[in-house]
Amino acid sequence: MLTEIVSFFADVDNRTYYSDHAKRLRQSCEEFGMPCDIRQLQTNGSYRANCLSKPRFLLEILEEKQKPFVWLDVDSIVHRPLEIFDEFGEFYDLAFPYIGTLNPLMPNVSLIYINNAPVVFEFLKCWIDECEKNLHGNGRKVFDHEILICKVLPSFFLRMKIKQLNPPFAIWPGQTLPEDISPMITIGIADGDSKKNSLLEMGMSEEVAKANLIGNRYHS
Repeated sequence: MLTEIVSFFADVDNRTYYSDHAKRLRQSCEEFGMPCDIRQLQTNGSYRANCLSKPRFLLEILEEKQKPFVWLDVDSIVHRPLEIFDEFGEFYDLAFPYIGTLNPLMPNVSLIYINNAPVVFEFLKCWIDECEKNLHGNGRKVFDHEILICKVLPSFFLRMKIKQLNPPFAIWPGQTLPEDISPMITIGIADGDSKKNSLLEMGMSEEVAKANLIGNRYHS
């Protein structure tokens, strides 16, 4: 595999959840022969603030490397080699997995293929601006995912070549697949007080927030 896997981690809540998963992801990349660049960053003080820093990190990496790469959330579990991204080349600007929907405006951003194209730089800068507005504004507090779907992607969807990856690229932890479908990546669903507080601030009920606090429940 030639396309590099990129991620960052910043621990919160005085826990090592993210740094532990960074070690796991590096080991998986080595096992499958996938080049990777996984960086430890200074925390921005909360789970939500760290999430909202994702697009800025992606832009900095693209400016630095000037070549396509694949973002993976650091707590993703990789089950198989990802050589498929070597074939994307000039065919796609972005690629996301889609879970349980054919709606092209509803991707999962745990995995993002990012090409070195002018429109991608513009897309990332717009995503950064909207994340900054949400972080420092007085409106509803959300995450990078909601901002991309509601604020950014609708403006760029018709201007970009976007590949819709199949659901096996974003399997929910503990999900059982049919025997004829092999998982590619299990997404990470972090837990912790900082995340819980952010979910409640978004307006989630305690019950719904709990369902989004899985952590290492399904990982050995």
